[in-house]
Amino acid sequence: MRMLFRSLWGTWIGVALLVVCFKTPLSLWMPHFIPELIDNSLPPLQSPSLLHIWGTDELGRDVLVRLLYGTGYSLIFSVGVAFITCLIGLGVGVALSFTSRTLKAFLNSGTDVISALPFLPLALIALSFFPSQITVLGLLKACLGWGSLAQVIRMESDILIRGAMVQSALSQGITRFRIALKYLIPHLIPLAMSFFPLLVFSSLLTIASLDYFGLAFPIPVPNLAEMFRQYQEHPEAWWLFVFPILILSGLLWGFQNIDRRPPNRYPFNHGTTDSDYPRLGPMRAGQL
Repeated sequence: MRMLFRSLWGTWIGVALLVVCFKTPLSLWMPHFIPELIDNSLPPLQSPSLLHIWGTDELGRDVLVRLLYGTGYSLIFSVGVAFITCLIGLGVGVALSFTSRTLKAFLNSGTDVISALPFLPLALIALSFFPSQITVLGLLKACLGWGSLAQVIRMESDILIRGAMVQSALSQGITRFRIALKYLIPHLIPLAMSFFPLLVFSSLLTIASLDYFGLAFPIPVPNLAEMFRQYQEHPEAWWLFVFPILILSGLLWGFQNIDRRPPNRYPFNHGTTDSDYPRLGPMRAGQL
């Protein structure tokens, strides 16, 4: 059953990303596969049928096509936010490891403050200055979501810095920047990527919540929450609730249950030594 779900989950995501990336060619080759297309041959709010497998919305647009495009746009946003968050968290976490104890305590407090800032009030303030700017929301989400990752990266980076190889490199005069670039970051990337599915999950949930109130993607861009608003006005149209909730729940459940454990060759624990990293075995501090 789990394998079937993963196959359907992966297929849906793949098709959604393809239709978004190739929207222009599809509009030429398959005119009926356009999310903004209104079927004027039938009244709106048609129940599922052979012509519209998942029915139509209140304007007569195909629900399946709208959800496919909505999934693609939401995933592109969420993956972009998660990637930027990982970059910030990885960079800040490694940088914190090289600061003095006093400065590190101050910066750790600042990281905790940033992590505690509420996203929704700040998003509303940002949208009042930049209405319908999805890029602003993405940057704001990334700038507020890197705190936990940075703290984990800092702790593991501290362990690596106390290792014999880094201490030997420092004694030979190798710069901290070079040590971080050649040694720390390559071995901390798997740990950072283990946070990636959770960050995508969080971003998907955030963008869907904002879309429900019409605050994220501008109209008429498809999204994952627009059907819920229509269902609230037309409760008899059950397909406007059932299919979107299945897609959104499946996406969130899938990202939540991705195996996020770092590979076995990166055993991040307090018993880690330089010899535990096979990629680094034959290297010497002079090679950094």
